[in-house]
Amino acid sequence: MGIQQSTLIGYGIIMSYVRGGGRQYNRYLIIKVVEHSTSRVDNLIGRRILIKDSKGNVYSGKIVRTHGKGVNNKVIAYMRRSIPGQLLGARALII
Repeated sequence: MGIQQSTLIGYGIIMSYVRGGGRQYNRYLIIKVVEHSTSRVDNLIGRRILIKDSKGNVYSGKIVRTHGKGVNNKVIAYMRRSIPGQLLGARALII
């Protein structure tokens, strides 16, 4: 899947799965946004996320909300397929 450079808004680092209530939600990820072209991370809600692993598999998802009040540049993304644990700490592209 080719990504044009003009559609790339930024990237983030996958921090962890969303946890709570005695369980872990593997389809929801907490992503720390490192670089983005908008003024606030609130403006990234609804944008798509792409994650590629070393085998060439592509995982896609969508940013659904901010994590906390948005001051720490963390967002929560819902993935179509849950990602393996080896991808925690990997780069996520925001398009």
